[in-house]
Amino acid sequence: LYFKSALRLLRLEEDSKFIMVGDDLDTDIKGAQNLGSTAVLIYTGKTKKPLPNDCEVKPDFEADDLNEVINILESNGL
Repeated sequence: LYFKSALRLLRLEEDSKFIMVGDDLDTDIKGAQNLGSTAVLIYTGKTKKPLPNDCEVKPDFEADDLNEVINILESNGL
């Protein structure tokens, strides 16, 4: 609901693709992936690395800091 509301506020269609950079597996990563978008988990806040092997939520990418996020986006054409 949060992401759909944000897309509406931006006057984008609810099925618009976006890239979510967040530190919470459930609200940030899973929420974005539930809408078919790309999710980058950043280890600067709530979630600590490494992720457990049995972790149900798998981010598309993982980054230690914002510089690494930029590198991920650039190297993957995002």
